Amino acid sequence: MLNINELKELLPFCKLINVLFVEDNDIVREQTIKMLKKVFPNIDTANNGKEAIEIYESFTLKNNSFYDIVISDLSMPILNGSDLCKMILEKNPSQSIIILSAHTESEEFLELEKLSIKGFVQKPIDQTALLTKLISVIKELKSN
Repeated sequence: MLNINELKELLPFCKLINVLFVEDNDIVREQTIKMLKKVFPNIDTANNGKEAIEIYESFTLKNNSFYDIVISDLSMPILNGSDLCKMILEKNPSQSIIILSAHTESEEFLELEKLSIKGFVQKPIDQTALLTKLISVIKELKSN
């Protein structure tokens, strides 16, 4: 359940959070970015896993730190979300990752659960469900 007051309390902290959002569907990406930018002013996007890992590595080198949150689609061309997550977690085992997927029973999905992914949001994306998951991740980041 989305707690609007909790989100409002976290908004000042969200200004410090860097997010990488990976989605191959242009319409879904643009709609979701509109919502995410209301919470996170520092957000980068990628169209596929290959582009995402390049952006991730570039960000890490430039800032000498990792993204705070990665939100990624599972089914993408060139490099899928599962392989992207594995590559990111090799670089930063404590990376906060949220997976977006239309599939909940796939083998990839079950494999990712073992990798300590912070959350899964089913597609089509319910903004309330995504924000609720993000609040949980933000609270964890803030407490660290």
